[in-house]
Amino acid sequence: MTRRILGGLLVILAVVAGVVVAVVLFHKSASTNVTTNPYEYNIEDFRDVPAGLLKYAETGKITSELKGIHGIAVDARDCIYVVGGPAVAIYDKAGQPIGRFALEEPGLCLAVGGQGTIYVGMTNHVEVFERTGARTAKWESLGEKAWITSIAVSSNQVFVADYGSRSMWRFADTGTLLGQIDGKGEGSDAAGFVLPSAYFDLAADADGSVWIANPGQQRVECYGADGRRLSLWGKPAMTIDGFCGCCNPTHLALMPDGKFVTSEKGIPRVKVYERDGRLESVVAGPDQFTRDALGLDVAVDSSGRVLVLDPVAGGVRIFERKK
Repeated sequence: MTRRILGGLLVILAVVAGVVVAVVLFHKSASTNVTTNPYEYNIEDFRDVPAGLLKYAETGKITSELKGIHGIAVDARDCIYVVGGPAVAIYDKAGQPIGRFALEEPGLCLAVGGQGTIYVGMTNHVEVFERTGARTAKWESLGEKAWITSIAVSSNQVFVADYGSRSMWRFADTGTLLGQIDGKGEGSDAAGFVLPSAYFDLAADADGSVWIANPGQQRVECYGADGRRLSLWGKPAMTIDGFCGCCNPTHLALMPDGKFVTSEKGIPRVKVYERDGRLESVVAGPDQFTRDALGLDVAVDSSGRVLVLDPVAGGVRIFERKK
């Protein structure tokens, strides 16, 4: 009996010793892997911008008195409009305040037509104002699920991006609803507009078409006034020429020469693309924003200045092409 007990104790001691050795080796291995893991995901590697691509410099800033700023627009005279909370603020080209008017509820986005008409997107409908702040129209609601995120004006049409319905709505400038575009096609395009978060932006082109950011597909798509998709460009990539993360670009605008300006979150950056989708330059890189920067709505004035709404910084940042 004594020999059996002694044998059992030896077996138990051997097992315990083996466990101790395994634990020590595991912790040593884990400690080594923390510092030398070649497969570690490091987003810092993608934050750098090649110096040759950074062709813009920040030349000014408008500090907005509005709280919770959401959208920016520019009119034909290069006046700058910002919507935030229940108000719209207006600035001249130099950034000096020249007007302000109150809204009955918080505005989420805005656009300015060629005649100076101001279209403001509320949560589920559009309201129309004169520059004095006088409201001239309140359009019909797009429904309980509606969440308007962007407005663009082209000749006699107004395009409204609705995150809630994953659709774009077409209106006559009188407020008459003309149609709905959901971006759905066949095969790989059946998903339509893929919107993991509430970023869904659009920009009207001079020919009457409209460009829409489809962030979940990491691309930009063009639609005719009749709702047909005409073209698309963009690719998912962590490198500077693509759109990173799950859902970018978040915002876009068209330049006077037809090039595109886009902004991204995650790795916050603002870039310029050629008409065919080739990266042309970088306006601002990640090091020029706070790490939690998002909601970087963009607009471009007639001289090509890029205006970036920076909600974290509380204003509009102005970038110009380097000489």
